[in-house]
Amino acid sequence: MENTEAEVEIENTLILVKHALPELSPEIAPKEWPLGEKGLKQAKKFAQFVQDNLDVDPIIYSSEESKAVDTAKVLAEALGLNLKTNPNLGEIDRASSEILDEEGHVSRNEAIFKKSSEAILGKESADQALERFENGIKEILKDPQEDERLVVTHGTVMSLFLAKHNKEIDAFDIWQKLSCPSYAVVSLPEFKVLELNGQPLNN
Repeated sequence: MENTEAEVEIENTLILVKHALPELSPEIAPKEWPLGEKGLKQAKKFAQFVQDNLDVDPIIYSSEESKAVDTAKVLAEALGLNLKTNPNLGEIDRASSEILDEEGHVSRNEAIFKKSSEAILGKESADQALERFENGIKEILKDPQEDERLVVTHGTVMSLFLAKHNKEIDAFDIWQKLSCPSYAVVSLPEFKVLELNGQPLNN
């Protein structure tokens, strides 16, 4: 049976990846945090998983932030792929600040989702970050595709994006489930979540 163009588009997928664990520092803005030794090991392990389980496009896309680029570089090198950065894929703007414990970190970030129209931690609100991120995804989707596009990005914008296109998802809840690294496979062109970290969304 011959596929229509629409049917082909529906079969395509996008893989969104949250970066590996960075080295935290209160002295510099989070966008400049690099991967530490543990994060590099995580990225290499994840690269092996991608190689064994996913068919990705020859280009890996990444935010320009250090922790995302470091993660993407490990993936690109391990998989023999090219790397392309896009500034619109970055995390919500955040200034340098005190490093909080887990409870404080979660509480501070919860406000980002609850007050999405306000700039909580920097110069950008969650709503503004989501609009920027969507523009980045649209730019990526203009590139010719051979397999699944893989995008290395960040937890907040990734959660906001998934929640917008999947009404059963709460953005803050999904953010809490995204460890370093994590991934979601979404359908194109609807951006429906097919799996989260290897499991169906309702698991």
